[in-house]
Amino acid sequence: VPGEKYILAVGSKAWQKGFDKLVEVFSRIATSFPHWKLIILGMKTIFPNDVRAEAAIQEIVGKNDLQDRVIFVPAVGNVGDWYDAADVFVLSSRYEGMPNVLLEAMASGRCCVCFDCPTGPRDLVLHGENGILVPDGDLDELQRALMRVMDDEELRSRLGRSATAVRKSHAPDRIMKLWEDAIIGQERHA
Repeated sequence: VPGEKYILAVGSKAWQKGFDKLVEVFSRIATSFPHWKLIILGMKTIFPNDVRAEAAIQEIVGKNDLQDRVIFVPAVGNVGDWYDAADVFVLSSRYEGMPNVLLEAMASGRCCVCFDCPTGPRDLVLHGENGILVPDGDLDELQRALMRVMDDEELRSRLGRSATAVRKSHAPDRIMKLWEDAIIGQERHA
């Protein structure tokens, strides 16, 4: 929709991905940014923590009348199109491994804002250079970071352009070479 801006979060595990925290932060800033929507793509409620997180999310959405501003989209096959349409990608996770959704968002040239959760985001995001790292679980800092990038199109563009360097640093042939070197090195020391 012309004039609308989108924050995108992607993942199936609502609790792990911290979608309840993200919706809480969005509820605090939504009135200041009336042309922005939050899209949560792929959320499922499989585990008990996810059921509780979804209940918390629905409560926040209802209490703040955000039904038209927080959009839930089931798992789709065209995730790349969603990255391309987003203005900001947020990783509000409580924990990660290697966050593929963050890699995908960065490779798509999105401005990324992430909790510096254990583990993964710090391995990909250089704070202020190719994204914004927020202290783990700090909702006030996440709010400030989101407001900053939502209010500054040039910053979003610069961070997004820099983020695409992950295409080279995490290219399959480069990663396979690192794995091969690690395995061969271990065999030599055995």
